[in-house]
Amino acid sequence: MKHQHFALDFLFFALGSYFSGLFFSNIYSTQDTHSSQLCKLINEGGCPSFSSDPKVDEEINQIQSSYYRTYPFEMRRTREQSTCRWNYLTSKHLYEMINQEPRIGLNGMWRSEVEQLNKFAIQVLSKETGRSNYVMQDILRHHDPYEGVRYLLNYHQQDDTSNWVTVELARKYAGGKPNLKSVTTEDDVIKPINIVMSLSKVSSRFVNFLTRYERTILPRVLRHQRRHHGGGGGVRMTIVVAAVVGADSSSDATDTMHTIDNFKSRNRHCDVTNYVITRGFYNKGADLHDAILQSTDDEVALVVDVDMHITWEFLDRVRRNTVKNQRVFFPVSFSQYDPDIMEGAAKLDSSLAPLVVTDQEEEEVVVNEERGFWMHYAYGIVGMYKEDYLKVGGFKLDIKGWGVEDVDLYKRFVSHPQLQVMSAIDRDLVHVYHKRNCDVTLELIQYQRCIGAWAEMLASQRQAGLLYDDLSNRSSSKKFDHFLSS
Repeated sequence: MKHQHFALDFLFFALGSYFSGLFFSNIYSTQDTHSSQLCKLINEGGCPSFSSDPKVDEEINQIQSSYYRTYPFEMRRTREQSTCRWNYLTSKHLYEMINQEPRIGLNGMWRSEVEQLNKFAIQVLSKETGRSNYVMQDILRHHDPYEGVRYLLNYHQQDDTSNWVTVELARKYAGGKPNLKSVTTEDDVIKPINIVMSLSKVSSRFVNFLTRYERTILPRVLRHQRRHHGGGGGVRMTIVVAAVVGADSSSDATDTMHTIDNFKSRNRHCDVTNYVITRGFYNKGADLHDAILQSTDDEVALVVDVDMHITWEFLDRVRRNTVKNQRVFFPVSFSQYDPDIMEGAAKLDSSLAPLVVTDQEEEEVVVNEERGFWMHYAYGIVGMYKEDYLKVGGFKLDIKGWGVEDVDLYKRFVSHPQLQVMSAIDRDLVHVYHKRNCDVTLELIQYQRCIGAWAEMLASQRQAGLLYDDLSNRSSSKKFDHFLSS
């Protein structure tokens, strides 16, 4: 109960700060944008200062950077936000945030489109391979405002799930049948993946990650090794443990290294490389850069966060969607809400109880509007080849602390003329909820994003509304009792 009250207090504080900041920043920043544009038209030298006193100017800047300017308005960048986004569909569902629902059943035009595509692709596969016993697993759909719609349909045979076939189709806006672009066949020899991670002060959460990894990934690795009489099993890990000079992180780094060594001794068939890097400050981008350089030219370097729940199916999609010298893959994860808040809301409305089961270690990923949301704005998980990573200049290596390095890398990939960026929801990738501590010593933009991400992960609109109404009713009841007793 004490944890629930603590979580609720921060829920309302975060929501209030978040939406107030958005409201005021949209107003002020829009005014700033229009006024600066007008100044440029009138005076090439830019906008004049309205005060000749430097102290007054400094005070104005401090006010503009204060509470109501926490979330500065930014124009939507079509190239970054829209043209890299791919829809993810199966034969039954569309995975997308529509009216707060992260997964909706296919009906109407969506069902008609999927059925037409599947029928056409089966005909193509039957003609190409002489077999028609293919089962569609999913569809990736990309809408281009100039070129039309592009599709990637993934199939495997009913009697052999190890061999995959991808059919690429395209459709112009003029309508008609889709056009075949390519058919790509994948045999049982899978692309190797190097999972790279940077760890700092997350020893307990890392233990949970390794537990999930042992349960969901290692059995498939072992099965692949037996089938091919040895080898790496198609996946390995490179883990950089961060230690900061003069900080208390050295003991945490020692504990983390000890945890990894125990994991390796229990799972001798698992390929893990781990080492400690000591710096004057935590630098996630530099740590990941060092780990990515350990990848071979033929490996997919997959940057993963310690709080992710990954599956073998997710790794298969990373392999298919990451293409050397052509495409990098930014999967979108399903971010879980705070289980304490979910539990508190379920006590107020019993109909929520079956939707907000809070067992985070369950085998099956449960996706609904009360469990979490698709975190489209996060770019920390990425599949790429080392060559493509170096081609864009890699991570920015002078960023201190949490955040921003992933957004910077994403923008570099988007800006590169020879590389495509695919950002798509992955139904098996889950960000497991954890308490967040936003360090006040971070740079302003890093702190803003940390607080913003934390606020959005707390609760659904329905849960927040229920808890707010309950708090308001209890407050009104106390005031009324006080009035009667006075």
